[in-house]
Amino acid sequence: CACADEDDVKQKELKGMAMVSLLGTLEDVGFNIRPYVERIWAGESDDSMVQTCTEAKDQAAVLSILFHTRKIVEESGEPPRR
Repeated sequence: CACADEDDVKQKELKGMAMVSLLGTLEDVGFNIRPYVERIWAGESDDSMVQTCTEAKDQAAVLSILFHTRKIVEESGEPPRR
């Protein structure tokens, strides 16, 4: 279906924008969460990943992202996996 391909392109564009813009901004102000966000985007959702964060602010950010990711999944369902 062409709409599935279109959705896939939109998803990739959104991830690209988040990776370059949003994560870049967070890194500019001292957050180091890129590896964790990449793991979450890959489907990981275990809170234990924050144990390897060395900064409390990074732990808080990752836990917040995990929380909101779970809320989105509860409301909208799991994203399609390829």
